[in-house]
Amino acid sequence: MKRILSFILLSVLASGMCACNLKNDLSRIPDDSAGKKLAVIFPGMGYTKDRPLLYHSREILEKEGYEIRYIEWNDLPKNMFTEPACTQAAEQLDDMDLDGYEDIIFVSKSIGTVASSTYVAEHDLDIRQIWYTPLLEAFDACGGEVENGSIIAFIGTDDERSNVSQVRIKANTLEIELHMYEDCGHSLERDDDAGTQEVLDDVMKSTSEYIALNN
Repeated sequence: MKRILSFILLSVLASGMCACNLKNDLSRIPDDSAGKKLAVIFPGMGYTKDRPLLYHSREILEKEGYEIRYIEWNDLPKNMFTEPACTQAAEQLDDMDLDGYEDIIFVSKSIGTVASSTYVAEHDLDIRQIWYTPLLEAFDACGGEVENGSIIAFIGTDDERSNVSQVRIKANTLEIELHMYEDCGHSLERDDDAGTQEVLDDVMKSTSEYIALNN
């Protein structure tokens, strides 16, 4: 009888040790998303990924170790383009394995800011965003609430495609960090090369600092 009891006790102890070891082994399984970083770039309708703002921001992101993906527009109508842009962006983003990344940044220009903001809000994502010359609809898409520090935006005082005064009000209401540049239009450019370069340098400095916050 004693031998039987001893055998049962040893079996119970052994099974407990196996369960404990299994638990420890499972805790050591690496998280595939750990350390992986992704940047998705949303261009404007006429402002392509190779134009200065997106080209230089991509360089910064690559140096910080981000994988780069692009949203591509397919025959967006010249008028009433907001909804088609959001739909096209959503379809492409749904095909990306966003759950496989620990850190994600959406970088967008013009109409791209609306698509970026809409997707983040609709999917309740914890994603930082960089907006170049945002349209007013990008602020409206946020839904009235923005996590502190999740968005940084840049716009010119002479932006002919956005409502600059309303953008300033919306950014203040939502506590979005907004950088404004005098005498700049929708491409954040001035009439002279030196002035344009000065603006670009300042935008990229702020962009670089923002990207580095989580690194």
